[in-house]
Amino acid sequence: MKVLLPFLPLNRNIFFDDLLPFTEWEWMFRGLDETVDDYDVVSIHWPEALLDWREPTQEDLDKLARRIKEWKSRAPIVYTRHDSFVHRNGSSAHRKLFDLIIENADCIVHLGEYSIADTLASHPSTEQLRHEVIPHHLYTGYPNNVSGASARKTFHIAQRKKVVLVFGNLRHATEKQFVFSAFSKVVAAGKLLLSPRLLFPIPDSWRVIRGEKARKRMGKLINFVLSLTGSFRLKNRFVKDQEVQNYLAASDVLFVPRADTLNSGLPLLGLAFDVPVVGPRCGNIEEVIRESGGYLYDAGDSGSAAQAIEQALCDGVRKDQAESYKKKVHPSRIAAQYEALFSRLVAER
Repeated sequence: MKVLLPFLPLNRNIFFDDLLPFTEWEWMFRGLDETVDDYDVVSIHWPEALLDWREPTQEDLDKLARRIKEWKSRAPIVYTRHDSFVHRNGSSAHRKLFDLIIENADCIVHLGEYSIADTLASHPSTEQLRHEVIPHHLYTGYPNNVSGASARKTFHIAQRKKVVLVFGNLRHATEKQFVFSAFSKVVAAGKLLLSPRLLFPIPDSWRVIRGEKARKRMGKLINFVLSLTGSFRLKNRFVKDQEVQNYLAASDVLFVPRADTLNSGLPLLGLAFDVPVVGPRCGNIEEVIRESGGYLYDAGDSGSAAQAIEQALCDGVRKDQAESYKKKVHPSRIAAQYEALFSRLVAER
C-alpha cells in the first residue's frame, strides 16, 4: 500500500529517517501541486509543511481546501499532531490552516494521552473522529560510538565536571532566560552548562544595544566571557548529525527547558544515548519523562528545575524504566502501529 505525505522531501527530518526503514508500505513525499493518482492513505504531520512553512494566504487556504476534498474522496486522511500551533509568529491565517487540517482529518494520531484531551477542548467537533495514541519513536539513526572521555576532550571539558546539556533550538528568549536562571540555582560542585544553540539573551532593558546584529554580537561576546569562568561551553551553531553523539556522550544530564509545549523529541534523544533527562510537567512531555524514568520539574519554575537537575546528577539513569520504555518506542514497533492503523482505516472505507 502507498502513503502520500503532501510536502516536499526538503522538509523531511529525523522523525521519518528513523521510522521509515522499518515500514513495508511505500511512503511518497510530494509537493502540494504535484499530481498523484495512486495512494491509499494521506498522512499529514506539520500543517505548515504543506505550504513550505510560510504564512498562508487566503488563496493558499482555498487551494488546500480543494486539495483536501480531493484526498478525502479517495483515501482516509491521518493527521499526526506534533504541535498545537506554530512555534513562532502565529497568525490568524495559521490558525485557519491548523483548523482546516484538524476538522478534515478522518483520524488524529496523538503522541500522548494529554493531546487527546487538549484537542477535544479546542475542537469539540473532533469527538466523532478516531483518536489514536502512537508515541514518538526512539532515535536510532544517529552515530553512537564515541566515549564520554573522548567527547569531553572535543569540548575541553574536564572529566570531573558535572555537565548539564541544553540541546536543540531554543525558540524564545524566555526559554533562554529560564536556562540561565535554573542553572544558576543548581547546587553541584564542578557544574558546567553545555549547549550548541544557546546565545546569551540580551535583556530588553539593555536599550543601548539596538538591532538584531548588535544583540547577536553582544550575545557571542558574553558567551565567550562566560566560557572563561570554566562553567560554560556555549555556541550558536547548527549541529551536524555526526556531531550529536559528542554532545550527548559528554553530558551527565539533558535539560529540556520548555514551558508550554505539546511534544518534544529531546527526551527520546536522551534515552537513545542513555543520558538522564530533566523535563517539564507539560503536554505529552510529562508522560514520556515519567514513564521513561526521567526527572520532572514544574514548568516555568526555575527552582523546581534546578532541584530536578540536582537529583538527576545524583541518581543518574533509572535503567529499568528507561530500558522498558526504549523497547516500547523502538521505531520497529512504532512503524508497526502506524501500518496497523492505516490498514484498519483503509479496510473500513
